[in-house]
Amino acid sequence: MELAQAREDMRSITEDQEAVNEELQSANEELLSGSEELQSLNEELQSTKEEIQSTNEELTILNQELFDRNEQLNIARLYAESIIATIREPLIVLDKNMHVKTANRSYYQKFRTTEDETEGKSFYELEEGQWNIPYLRSMLETVLLEGKEMKDFEIRQVFKYSGERVMLLNATQVFRKIDTEQLILVVIEDVTEIKKQEAELKKFTLELEEKVEERTHDLKNSNESLKHSNENLQQYASIASHDLQEPLRKIRAFASLLNQRYSDDIKDEAKQLLNKIGLSAERMSTLITDVLSYSKIVESKPVFEQTDLNKVIEDVIADFDLLIFEKNATITHDKLPVLDAMPLQINQLFYNLLSNALKFSVPAVTPVISLTSTALSEAGIEKYPDLNSKVPHVEIIFKDNGIGFDQKFSEQIFLIFQRLNSREQFEGTGIGLALCKKIVVLHHGEIYAEAKEGEGTIFHIILPLKQLS
Repeated sequence: MELAQAREDMRSITEDQEAVNEELQSANEELLSGSEELQSLNEELQSTKEEIQSTNEELTILNQELFDRNEQLNIARLYAESIIATIREPLIVLDKNMHVKTANRSYYQKFRTTEDETEGKSFYELEEGQWNIPYLRSMLETVLLEGKEMKDFEIRQVFKYSGERVMLLNATQVFRKIDTEQLILVVIEDVTEIKKQEAELKKFTLELEEKVEERTHDLKNSNESLKHSNENLQQYASIASHDLQEPLRKIRAFASLLNQRYSDDIKDEAKQLLNKIGLSAERMSTLITDVLSYSKIVESKPVFEQTDLNKVIEDVIADFDLLIFEKNATITHDKLPVLDAMPLQINQLFYNLLSNALKFSVPAVTPVISLTSTALSEAGIEKYPDLNSKVPHVEIIFKDNGIGFDQKFSEQIFLIFQRLNSREQFEGTGIGLALCKKIVVLHHGEIYAEAKEGEGTIFHIILPLKQLS
């Protein structure tokens, strides 16, 4: 019985042991599953840590960018404030309630006030209400509400320290995105002196118009007398060309006869005097001829026709054929244009220029003379206010390698009877270039000279291709 009981107890123990083993195995499985879950959770925590680290790096970069942008904004703000501070016109910035946010140095100096007396105060209460003008209030409200600009709003006001002044106000809306604050920038310009000058100019213009009307009336009344004077001038020209030349021809002839018939009896001193008489008479004759040529051009009625400048210059060169041969001169020219001109006058123009170039050549140096022609651009025409920009123009450059002249005399050479050299050095009456100037002006063109002593002269002749009636 004891053995059976022992066996029964052993069986019971074995069953308990098996139950315990099963429980231990189940617990082991649960532990193993928990370990796997912990490992998975640890992996998730590691991934989250990496994400947090990456996010932190991004936040660091973003924070640096924000810092840089803030620095740029501060620099831009300081730049804008420095510009406003140095602008000479008074500037003032208002908020949406028309209170002063800030003003520049010019404002404080102009109206003799300070920041404490200005900033934070209503614009309409400043300086005893000097800006409290109903229409101005309305305009500024429009700028604020509708975003429109106020341009050149004129006010005339008596100010405490400067008396009555005329001001121009310009205003525009300034919208700051940072704090969505609406501001108004007001620029104040003192135009009192300008208005005074305009009033004086208007008064002067009216007085000038009255004088012009009076002068026009006088000119109309003097037309008949002017016509009579022109007739007298023509008669004088006729007398000068015939009656004055005749005595000169006789003087030259008699002086020549004396030299021929009594050359053996005339002493050297007397012979020199006779030669001087002959030369003086010849110069007088040339002078009268040149004056007549000048007066004919001045008084002539313009009749323009198509003129080939190539033909003109070839004819002029032919006239100087002998002198060109004697001086072994070289003359070249581009293909020149055909333009509206007075042929005789254009011929005289080139004749005088070529005559000057040959006359004022450097001794023992072969004269080299060239003519070039280029179309003048629109920008080139605009440089000469007296030219008609509606028609094309050509620039003819007449260049020589002669004695030249000092550039400071570039205007003087075109004046009648003006000479830069003595008669003993070079013959002439001082009318040739004055005649050239007059011819170019009558053709509605321009002429000027560039030169340097000992290095030649360049004449610039600008002429229109077409003459407008």
